Amino acid sequence: MRLVYAARLLMHEAFKDPANQRFLLVSESDLPLFDPVTMHYQAISESLSRISACPSSSVDRYRWNKRLKSAVLKTSHWRKASQWFEKYCYPGYDPSVHRTRSCYGDEHYMPTLLAVHGLQQSENCDVRGVAAAEWRGGAHPVTYKTADLEPDLIHQIRTKYDQCPVEETRAIARRAYLTYERDEPDREWDCGLLAPQYYPIMDPLCSLTMRKVSNESASHVAETLFRRSCANGLGLIAPALCDAGPEAD
Repeated sequence: MRLVYAARLLMHEAFKDPANQRFLLVSESDLPLFDPVTMHYQAISESLSRISACPSSSVDRYRWNKRLKSAVLKTSHWRKASQWFEKYCYPGYDPSVHRTRSCYGDEHYMPTLLAVHGLQQSENCDVRGVAAAEWRGGAHPVTYKTADLEPDLIHQIRTKYDQCPVEETRAIARRAYLTYERDEPDREWDCGLLAPQYYPIMDPLCSLTMRKVSNESASHVAETLFRRSCANGLGLIAPALCDAGPEAD
């Protein structure tokens, strides 16, 4: 229930600012795959949500309990996403149903809420979430250790699908936003954005973050992936914040 409550608090605060148009809920074990400008450009360009509130034949219906049913909530609303109600979930053996129950409340809350409000049409049914994860069995994805977290891994995850034109999207994103260095806007480009012309963005299949990253790898990630992201081609931060390269120790 704590995760559900935390998510609700975050959304409550985010909605206070009318300028907020897109919301990405990430955890402390998530790692961004792109710089903030590219992340924002991709998120703002997508017209459908990645929460996955679409009907599915495989949504862990064994987690549903008839006591959840109400005048508003029906069995047909039950959904599962990457990240619900935990009122009737019990850790371990649940004597009321004579079996052991799994309870990952945050996986069901948001998609079920959207389904109750009939917002399935606002969903992209072909993708689930923004984070890439490696599943090798079990209830949790693989946790990447320090030795795993090298630039090649990030490049591999970013270009997993052919529909992920990483460099093209990064270049377009950089031109689409004004910077402190640009005293005057690029009028030709800015006016072009208003024309009915398609500017390619990455397919929603392309992940924007990855998980799970181990806590002990934080220093390595900051140094190797971020501070040296100009030299290794990742471009996760602005050039002014980058080290010159591996020799800059």
